[in-house]
Amino acid sequence: MQFIFMEGKSMFVQSFEALSQFAETILPGDHSMVREVELAEQQPKVYVERYASRLRRRGMVTPQPGLAFIAFVDGLWERGYLKEISWQEEPQDLVANLQPMIERALPGQFDWSWLNYAVWEDQPTDLLLRAIGARLYQQGYLLVSIDMDTDTYPVFLVPAAQWDACRRLALQAGLSHLECLVGPDC
Repeated sequence: MQFIFMEGKSMFVQSFEALSQFAETILPGDHSMVREVELAEQQPKVYVERYASRLRRRGMVTPQPGLAFIAFVDGLWERGYLKEISWQEEPQDLVANLQPMIERALPGQFDWSWLNYAVWEDQPTDLLLRAIGARLYQQGYLLVSIDMDTDTYPVFLVPAAQWDACRRLALQAGLSHLECLVGPDC
């Protein structure tokens, strides 16, 4: 996992109720992540101590600005609902990285046979993500990226029918850096 640099961006939770509802869409029935974000926001030293090994992967040993945002991203990642894709990821590695997350949402339903790795070898990663996103959209999901001013694409899935509500809740919660990669209003 890459260290997240938050230059020019900050994330302070504006509404834990909105964040909780947003997280419920992505993590149905799991309220523990919202508690982690709450802890990062309200007691950052305690959060850093409790999740030291997780944060060490990011090179963090003390509370940093935007810690609640990092807690949100890391919480999704730890639970397998978010994948960080390098801007120069090889197509085979990208697919291997995304497959478990997509399989969880669409068990046995996502067909990768359309993907010719040789064709995508020299293409930018974001184009392949958008192509995958287009196929996910056909099956009722959006591939959503969190813009973090880094050289990775932190991506997760949102049911397409819930995108408008998710986007509204994310904005109310303070997550203003979301982009769906293919779909309505993207």
